[in-house]
Amino acid sequence: MIQKYFDKWRPTNNNITNSGMRIDWFASYGIYVVLIVLFILTSFFIPNFLKITNLFNPLRFASGLGIVAIGQTFVMIAGEFDLSIGALMSTVAVFTAEIMNKSNENVLQALFVGFGIAIIVGLINGILVTKAKIPSFIITLAMMIGLEGVRLLHTKGIPRGGVAPLIRELGHGTLWNVPIPIIVFFTVILISSFILERTTLGRQIYATGGNRIASLFAGVNPDLIIMISFLICSSVTALASFILSGYVGVVDNQLGRGYELDSIAAVVVGGTIIGGGKGRVSGTVAGVLIMIILFNVMALMNMNIESRLIIKGLVLILAVAAYSRASTL
Repeated sequence: MIQKYFDKWRPTNNNITNSGMRIDWFASYGIYVVLIVLFILTSFFIPNFLKITNLFNPLRFASGLGIVAIGQTFVMIAGEFDLSIGALMSTVAVFTAEIMNKSNENVLQALFVGFGIAIIVGLINGILVTKAKIPSFIITLAMMIGLEGVRLLHTKGIPRGGVAPLIRELGHGTLWNVPIPIIVFFTVILISSFILERTTLGRQIYATGGNRIASLFAGVNPDLIIMISFLICSSVTALASFILSGYVGVVDNQLGRGYELDSIAAVVVGGTIIGGGKGRVSGTVAGVLIMIILFNVMALMNMNIESRLIIKGLVLILAVAAYSRASTL
């Protein structure tokens, strides 16, 4: 009799299977449900939110953060971090603006220098992480500080030059009535999704982040994969720097300030697991859109910066707690 009572409450294989399916469903699609619910609530409380012209404004603003966050996704899926993103954006913007000096004549040279700086930074980060075995958190933090020092030493605190009209068009122009930054953003989404989901490189990035030792025995070169991930991240960061410079239109020593933490927050909210091995570009995009919508709502509610930071921190904590809970069930 007592045994029958306990058997009644003992989980069956079907219950375990159903529970696992629900957890997998939440981990895969929960972020999109949150985005849809937030989108509906925002459109309900904010008049004309669903108008195409109004939707373009947050998407244009989200483009810079979204591109950077996609680069961060590659690094985090590989099991690392990149805290040098914000400083790299500012450094590329300052040095290329000095070369352009408000003229289109030197745009190609500026692009070459900007992406060259990004590639050098990505290589240094990757080499020191893989060869010197220094944690990426420390290396990229040191790189962030070093880049700020180099930039301030070069400019003496006062940036020179100006953004060329062609780059201004990149940040402010439209193509087929669609803002160019949005077109670039979606192009990066498509290319990055293809790389991660459809190519050998993408599978090797997931393998490296999931289990570095196992990937080594499977024939993957984890050091090379990590270096490539850092290079991809720094390269798209340079692209985002040009877009943001064109949008702002002025030379700013602090152009990318805060983007390193905002990008990590967006990637984590989007479902990429800290430690690597799991994540998707589509999840990162959803995380970016959630954060941008929240920022806009808080701005429309005239909330002070302190309250906005508190809410941003709470959203990040809730996201990490939800994914951690799902992974342990």
